[in-house]
Amino acid sequence: MDRKNCSGFTLLELMITLAILAIVTSIAYPAYMGYTQVANRSEGKVALNQIVMAQERFFSKNNTYTSNITALSGFTANPFITEHGYYTITASPGSTGDIATSFIITATAQGGQSADSCTGLTLDSVGVKGGTPSKEACWTE
Repeated sequence: MDRKNCSGFTLLELMITLAILAIVTSIAYPAYMGYTQVANRSEGKVALNQIVMAQERFFSKNNTYTSNITALSGFTANPFITEHGYYTITASPGSTGDIATSFIITATAQGGQSADSCTGLTLDSVGVKGGTPSKEACWTE
């Protein structure tokens, strides 16, 4: 067999290519997951804003807020789970300590989203945003 007529890759060339691919993948995958978690955070933010608006509509009709999310128009579960299941949403009394006069809505990350650096988002009846570990880490990205 004449080596001049052989074509293809040697085993060494193939192994070097696979090693380079493995290194690039090990760098890119964690960055991709970080961007995905930040993008999924918007689902929690949207749900918080929708529930706050529903709470205000409920207050205008009943002169009180509610901790029962199912009492709000358009929400069927308490606690409410967001569309893709990234967050569980709950309502509780706000700064006054009485649900009739104030509330705080909390979105707690669950499933794969719980690996995010921001594990919780909050929004209260006066529009103050918060988060775990901090407002800046959760609401600015």
